[in-house]
Amino acid sequence: KGRTVEIFNSFELLLDPTTQTLDRSFLEKKQELYKKMLNSRIRVLHQYLAAKFNTAYERNTRRGGR
Repeated sequence: KGRTVEIFNSFELLLDPTTQTLDRSFLEKKQELYKKMLNSRIRVLHQYLAAKFNTAYERNTRRGGR
């Protein structure tokens, strides 16, 4: 049997357009802020992209293409 997980909040991540990498220090600061606000442990369960323009790779990956 599984367990029920409630997802109730999310926050933005900064992506460096030159290197296509996430800003790890920004992520860690956001996590600490949420821990203080919610007075509990949080975990990053999943990342998702919500952008006006996606790369060709991302579009093809979502459609199952190459």
